[in-house]
Amino acid sequence: MARGKKTSGKSVRDSISVQIRSLEQDHEQHSRGLYDVQAQITTLTDQREETISQLARFYLPTLEAQAVQATGKDLQGKVKRFFQEKQERRKKLDQSLLLSKEKSNALQEQITAIDDNLEQIVDRTKEVQRTIAEELNGNVDYVALHIQARQSQSRLDQNKKRAEVFGAEAAQKLRAYEGEKEFMYLVRRNFSTARYTESGLAQRLDTWVAKIVNYRENKANYSFLKSMPSAIQEEINRQQEELDPLVQKIERTEGEVRQKYKLPVILKEGEDLLQRKRIVTGNFAKEEKEFQKYAQERKDLDSKKDEYHRAALDELKSYLKGDDITDLKRRARDTPHSQDDRLVDQIETIDIRIKTLKAQAKRLQEKQTEITGSLEGLQTISRRYSSKDYAASRSYFGDDLEIDTLLTGYIAGKITADAFNTELDQHHHWKPKETYSSYDTGGYTPSYRSPDREPRDNNDSYTSIFSSGGDTSGGGWSGGGDIGGGGGGWSSGGDI
Repeated sequence: MARGKKTSGKSVRDSISVQIRSLEQDHEQHSRGLYDVQAQITTLTDQREETISQLARFYLPTLEAQAVQATGKDLQGKVKRFFQEKQERRKKLDQSLLLSKEKSNALQEQITAIDDNLEQIVDRTKEVQRTIAEELNGNVDYVALHIQARQSQSRLDQNKKRAEVFGAEAAQKLRAYEGEKEFMYLVRRNFSTARYTESGLAQRLDTWVAKIVNYRENKANYSFLKSMPSAIQEEINRQQEELDPLVQKIERTEGEVRQKYKLPVILKEGEDLLQRKRIVTGNFAKEEKEFQKYAQERKDLDSKKDEYHRAALDELKSYLKGDDITDLKRRARDTPHSQDDRLVDQIETIDIRIKTLKAQAKRLQEKQTEITGSLEGLQTISRRYSSKDYAASRSYFGDDLEIDTLLTGYIAGKITADAFNTELDQHHHWKPKETYSSYDTGGYTPSYRSPDREPRDNNDSYTSIFSSGGDTSGGGWSGGGDIGGGGGGWSSGGDI
């Protein structure tokens, strides 16, 4: 990989896919090699049996020779039946694996095609968004409305914060007032109001208490603190009501321009493709589980033999190495005839060849198991890569990611799947999202602007463009003037 260049997410995906196909080809090649070796072992075993029968007929009486031949064929038949059943099951499993892999490959091709179509729609969407932004930015009325609404939003945000602060301070000061028994005594008696009914001595005493607690000033502040929160909320509601028509005009104008350039239709195409991708990805995951199930069964079949099979095989080995065969070989060596020596040489040559082929079959089987593990792990990495949407157009990797070296290390067993994924995550980056308006610094986010968020696990980056249908109305609009202050604390007469 050349230094100093960004590597696209698609390029890394393709490198992983190429390695997966290479492993699949290696796996198939080892399967064919294993079948070929096992077929040779079967043929040589039959030849050995026939050669032993010929040697028996050469030296032994007819009945004894027939007994040796029959015994060999009977034992050989037992093992051969087990071997054939195993081979037939293995062949069916390989056929199922091949069919499952063909289905997975077809589904993966569909996912890749969907991603490519999504990228095309993303490009179309961006181009249409640029066009929409240019037209809106050239619309004097729209620009004026947008500036007015943005300013109102800013004022209202400030007022809401002030109202929140006022509410907290007011609650604290009200507790102080309500903690003064004499003051609250006069409040409950409606002192200095039209509803106050006391006279005479009671009135003189209440007046005396009122002077002590500075009732007139504190009562004004207390009433202000009690009534002001609802007054503030009414003002905020009024400001919101003034701003709503502005927002409606902005949204109506944007909607008309979006319809003019068919943006909703394009976004709907993207939504449909995303839904299709979710379905195909789900089917792909199910098919991969089927493949792993067949692969595990084949692995078990290659590594395990039932007790009856082992007993029959041990019996055959004992017979072929037994006294009868040993005696036949000894007789052949002791005679001057060359024909029987050739038969013994054939048996020993066949034994050496069978031993060599069995060792070869074991190596092929071990290598095939190793390839299966690497293949399954790389397929899991590929599925994770797709789920994180690393092949999207905004996705890229820094020049310090050596994907070929990483793949080679993984196949060689020097790098685990977790380490592989960690390397991908650490070197991955997203290109910045494009925005298309100068008027997006306030609380209102124009609906023709892509929402500013990164894709998260299990979410496509396309989702931020398509899933909402393009209707990103942003924060709520408000407007109006500042909220007035007033009121005071207990006995202080000061403002809040």
